[in-house]
Amino acid sequence: MSVVGYLKDVSEPENYHELYEGRTTVGRADGNDIKILSRSVSGQHAALEIDLSTRPPRMVLQDLGSRNATFLNDIRLVSVSRPFEWNDTVRFGYDTCTYRLVETLEQQPPRERKHETSVSAHLLPPAGIPSVTEMDLNRSVRSVSSPPRDARRGNRNEPDGLVEVAQDIPYSRDRREQQGDGRGGQKREEFEGIGFPSEDVEEPKRAKPKGRSRSNEPAASSRAPERAEAFVRRRDEEDDYGGRDYLPDATDTKLLEKRIQELERNAANPQRVQQTQEIVTRQEEFHNNHQTAMNAMPQAFASGNLNFQTIPAAPRFAMSLGNSKDIEEIIQEEEKKMQAELEKRRNDLNLTGNFNGKDETLTGNVMDHGDDRELQIKALVAQLSQKERQLEEIQSDDLARCLLDTQDNEVQRLRMQLKELSSGHPEAFDNVILDSNSECLRLRREIDELKSRDLEASRRWSEQQAQLASFASRVKELELQLARQWDAAEVDAVARDSEIRAMNERMQEIVGSSDPSKMQAAKFLVDQVTEQEKAMRLQKQHVMQLEARLMELKSENEFLKNQLGTDEYDKSNSSSLLRLKDQLTELRAQGSVQRVAELEETRDRLFVDLQLAKEEIEALKQTKEKLVETAEYVKDVKSSNDQVRASYIKSLEEERMRLEKEKSDWEQEEQAKRIEHYEMKEALNRARQSRGMYSQPDPFRNQAGTE
Repeated sequence: MSVVGYLKDVSEPENYHELYEGRTTVGRADGNDIKILSRSVSGQHAALEIDLSTRPPRMVLQDLGSRNATFLNDIRLVSVSRPFEWNDTVRFGYDTCTYRLVETLEQQPPRERKHETSVSAHLLPPAGIPSVTEMDLNRSVRSVSSPPRDARRGNRNEPDGLVEVAQDIPYSRDRREQQGDGRGGQKREEFEGIGFPSEDVEEPKRAKPKGRSRSNEPAASSRAPERAEAFVRRRDEEDDYGGRDYLPDATDTKLLEKRIQELERNAANPQRVQQTQEIVTRQEEFHNNHQTAMNAMPQAFASGNLNFQTIPAAPRFAMSLGNSKDIEEIIQEEEKKMQAELEKRRNDLNLTGNFNGKDETLTGNVMDHGDDRELQIKALVAQLSQKERQLEEIQSDDLARCLLDTQDNEVQRLRMQLKELSSGHPEAFDNVILDSNSECLRLRREIDELKSRDLEASRRWSEQQAQLASFASRVKELELQLARQWDAAEVDAVARDSEIRAMNERMQEIVGSSDPSKMQAAKFLVDQVTEQEKAMRLQKQHVMQLEARLMELKSENEFLKNQLGTDEYDKSNSSSLLRLKDQLTELRAQGSVQRVAELEETRDRLFVDLQLAKEEIEALKQTKEKLVETAEYVKDVKSSNDQVRASYIKSLEEERMRLEKEKSDWEQEEQAKRIEHYEMKEALNRARQSRGMYSQPDPFRNQAGTE
C-alpha cells in the first residue's frame, strides 16, 4: 500500500500520521491503522476511504458510530459519511489535536541570500571544506540534540545522533545548492581528476575538532578580498553579528521576561542601576570594536597580515544580574568563554603556534601557501580552457557533418522527384501543381460546406429535441386534463341520472293529483330536465373536441420522431461521393494516374472525417445522457437527504415530546408525594394535639415532680 497523504497536526507540524490508498481506520483500539490515545476517542472511531483510480478521486470521511462524533471543518458527523478535500481540518471527538489532511508534507523553502557573488567553478575549493575568507569566524557551532521521535519518523533516511553544521558554514550550503541544481555534478563528471573529488561529498557532520592537512586547505585567489567584502556586507545587512548566540533565541523568551522583571524590581536600587549602565557601556564598546575589526579583516587577509588576536568572538546573550555575582565576575566569565571559543576556532583552522603576543601573525606561512595555490589555480584554468576548446571543436565538427548529410539526402530526394515529374512535357510539373492546388481548394470548400451542414444539423437536432420535449409535456398536460374532465363528466352523469329519476318519480306523484298548483310544478320540472339534457350535450361536444386535439398532437409527435430519426444530409453526401467517383473515372480515362491517386486519398480522408464527425456526435449524445442521469441522481440524493433530515427532525420532536411528558409526569408525582407528605404531617400534628387533650395523666411525670 502506497502513502497518498498525511494527517498533520496543525499546532505541531512534526507530528503526523500516514494515509494509505483504500480504507484507513482511526481509533483508540490496537487494531486501527492510526491509533490516538485520547479518552474522548472511541475504540473504532472513524475511517478515511481514498480511491485515486476514479476521476475525480473519491475521498470520504466516515464516522463509525463514535461516542463523541467526528468534526470535519467544524461540522459534527455522527454515524454518517461526508466527502473531504485536501487542506480540510478534522478532529476526532474532543481531542485537543486538530489535524489537517494534506497530500504532501510541506518543506521549509531555502533561505534566500542577498548580494550573492558569482564565482567561477574552477576558483571554488573542494566541497565540504570551508574557506578562511568565507567562514564566519564569529559564529559558534552549537550542539543540536537528536530530533524527537515524530521527526525521526518523518525523516527516516537521516541517521540519528548526527548534527549538521552547514548553517554555520555559508560556503558549504551554497555549494550544496549548486550541486542540487544539477550544474556542479556535470562539471565534476566532465573534468574528473583536475581539482574535484572523484566521489560525491556528503554534508559536513558534527565531529571532534581536529587538524586538517594543508593539502585540503582552500587556495587563496585574487578575488578573495571581493568575496570577503561581500560576506561582511551580507552579514551586516542580515543583522547577524555572530550567529544565534549573539541575539536572543525564541526559546529564551521566558528568561528575558524574568530578567526584565528583575530589572524592574531593582530599578529603585542605585547600585544595580549603575552596574546595568556599566554593562551596557561595555557592550557598546565591544560592538564598535567588533565592527571595526570585521571591516578591516578582508584587507588584512588579502595582504596576508591576518592577526587572529584582533578577531573578537561574539559574546553570548546572557547578561546575568544575579544576587551572588558582581560585575567583575561576569566580565571574567565572558573573557574565559571568548578565549575558549577562540582556541576552538584555531584548532578547527589547524593553526599552530604561540598566539599570546598581540602582534604575532602568520605572514610567512600564508604567503608561501598562497603561492602554491596560485600555481595550482593557473594549472586548473589552463586544463579547463583546453577541455572547453576540445569540446567546442568536437561539437562544431559533428554539427557540420550532420548538416552535410542532411543536405545530400535532400538533394537526392529533390532530384528523384524532378526526374519523375519531368517524364512528360516541360510544363507538366506546373500543370500538376496548379491542378493539385485547385483540387485542394475545391476539397477544402467541400469540407467546410460539410462542416457547416453538420453544425446546422446538430443545431436543428437540438431545436427539434427541445420542441419534442415541449410537445410531449403538452400532450401529458392534455391527457391529464382530459382524464380529469372525463372523471368529472362521469360523476356529473351519475348525479344527473339520480336527479332525473327523482324528478320522474316526483312527476308521477304530481300527475296523480288534481291540484292545479301541482300541474305548474310539473311543468317547471319538465323545463329543468330539458335544460340539464342540453348541458350534457354541450359537455359531450367539448369532450369530443379535446379527444380530436389529442389525436392531432399525437400524430404531430410521431411525425417529429420520424423526422429526427433520418439524416437529411445523407443525400448530399452520397451525391458528392458519386461526383468524386465520376471525376475519378474521367481522370483514369485521361491517364493521369498521380491525380487519381491524390483524389482517392482525398476521398479516404473525407470518409475518415465523416466517421470522426459521426463519432463526435454520438459522444456528445452520450455525454448529454450522462449529464441528465447525473442531474437526476443529484436530485434523488437531495430528496433522500431531505427525507433523512425530516425523519431526524421528526424523531427529535418525538423525543422532545416524550421527555416533556416524562417531566410533567415526574412533576405531578413529586407534587403528589409532597401533598401526601404534608397531609401525613398534618395528621400527625393533629394526632399529637388530640392525644394531649384526651389522654390520662402520666404517673411517672408526677412522681418525678415530687422528688
